[in-house]
Amino acid sequence: MQWRENPQPKTDSDTDAHAYEKSDYNMENSLKNKKKQFFDFKKFIKMFFVSIILTVAATVTLAGMFLKGNNLENLLYYARVPMSDGSTQAIKNCVDFCLPTAISIFVLANLTTFVILINKNTILDYSKKHKNNSPAKQLYFFYRHSFLISFISLLATVIFFGNQIDAFSYLKGMMRKTQVYEEEYTPPQNQTYQFPEKKKNLIYIFLESMETSFASVEEGGLMEENIIPYLTELAKENISFSDTEVLGGAYAVPGTTWTAAAMVTQTSGIPLTIPISKSNFGQDNKFLPGAYSIGEILEKEGYNQELMVGSKASYAKRRAYFEQHGNYRIFDYYTAIERGEEAGYLPEDYYVWWGFEDQKLFDYAKREILQLYSEGKPFNFTMLTVDTHFTDGYKCELCESNFDNQYANVLRCSDKQIYEFVSWVKEQPFYKDTVIVLSGDHLTMDHKYFDRVDDEAKERGRRIYNCFINTGLSDEHTKNRTFSTLDIFPTTLAALGVTWGSETLGLGVNLFSGEKTQCEKKGVENFSYQLASGSDFYSDYIIDKNLSSKELYGGYEGDTGPAADLDMANRKKIEQQKLLESNSTVDSAAGSSAELEISSDIGTIPPHGAD
Repeated sequence: MQWRENPQPKTDSDTDAHAYEKSDYNMENSLKNKKKQFFDFKKFIKMFFVSIILTVAATVTLAGMFLKGNNLENLLYYARVPMSDGSTQAIKNCVDFCLPTAISIFVLANLTTFVILINKNTILDYSKKHKNNSPAKQLYFFYRHSFLISFISLLATVIFFGNQIDAFSYLKGMMRKTQVYEEEYTPPQNQTYQFPEKKKNLIYIFLESMETSFASVEEGGLMEENIIPYLTELAKENISFSDTEVLGGAYAVPGTTWTAAAMVTQTSGIPLTIPISKSNFGQDNKFLPGAYSIGEILEKEGYNQELMVGSKASYAKRRAYFEQHGNYRIFDYYTAIERGEEAGYLPEDYYVWWGFEDQKLFDYAKREILQLYSEGKPFNFTMLTVDTHFTDGYKCELCESNFDNQYANVLRCSDKQIYEFVSWVKEQPFYKDTVIVLSGDHLTMDHKYFDRVDDEAKERGRRIYNCFINTGLSDEHTKNRTFSTLDIFPTTLAALGVTWGSETLGLGVNLFSGEKTQCEKKGVENFSYQLASGSDFYSDYIIDKNLSSKELYGGYEGDTGPAADLDMANRKKIEQQKLLESNSTVDSAAGSSAELEISSDIGTIPPHGAD
């Protein structure tokens, strides 16, 4: 028989020790498992997407800061034109502004995620020991609620971006309807224009981003020192319309506040407003087919016309507008490249800023104007400067360093070049028969430049520059005027000595006449509110051109406007005439009697806008 030692009975202490060892063993295994799972790839993927959201949010914020001064309307406009036709400079500037910070945030977010995942237990332990003051605790809180925090951040930045580009006002405006066109629009194509016996030439210079705000406070601007002394002097020596007794200018209203819109506005008296629902600017590659511009008026009078820009004319549909509305010759960046360096133009690989700088623009302009003059016909030479475009402008070799800010130096340089060009024109034999118009296209979008301006000075407000040279007209109605660049269209025609059936064209008023502008009649705020609203008239006629001339001139849809009653009469007359024509079985005597009855009832209906 095998002897076995009887096991000793377990004491309470032995049981406790065993339990402790088991517990310690389980805890150790648990910690090991946690450490094994500490860098959870799925959790890192989650945080990777969070970092993308945060990066997008940061980029949207930075883009909003960069684009301040633009608005959704003009951004949507440029989104509909081929980017390949335009300069990449603005896009490059935006990318340069946003990209470094966006990349930094992306890297920092992922690095932080990695640190949290690697040191999760240490962070938790530290948080437990330092409950009252624990950055680690906040860090882990962010980790646990990262998706919620990132989406809230993205939403906040979208709202911020929308405010920066005035998106919500634009969208709200497109949801309401205005009747301003039906009530106030004078169709330019329906007027009879009387030109002087000796027709005047026109040199029209759109001055990129030029506003009277760059003048000194004493002269009517916002600056301590006058940045544009030459343009100030030209305004004093000639005719310049102002909203004050000193240097002032035009208000910026919706649909006129970027270059392409400004060029349409100042030549046809309408804003450039493309409804969100529209994917193009007119049918069959037409650009605003219902618009009627000064180019079309002058073309009918035998003018030779040319548009010169130092960029690519096709960008933002400028070529289409000026070719279709006045058959302008086009001189742009491609023209200078094609003519070549041997002819005194550009080498094949030349490209600065938006194409070529204003120094070359003014040189080429002199040659083109002399060519137009040699052709023996009245001419309209229209050009657009570019060096003063945001951001910071283009500093060419002519620019001096008079200020500690590049944009100020570029503005001063442009100011001098414009003055020297005008002085050259005055020396030419054709000057006695030539009107020069200098007009800022819109307020500058380089808003950070005005951070240096005192709040008290800012209350004065910013205005768009204008100057009319050699008009021979009175300056009686030039001061204390409230007007917009819509009024420049009829005012330019009047400066050429042209008269027509009224003092209005499009939505503009001839400022020389003293007749009240829309801004003066309605107030700037109310008029702007109407222009920022959707319009069936604009959509149906200016863009789609679906209305007949009878419907347009007689009162849109026959239910609103000053000519509504006459329009209804016209409609009745047309309907009865069609009925008579279709009734071939009625004898000629009865037909003549019916026409006589219609004629006696209706009378002759004058076209809308005529005397």
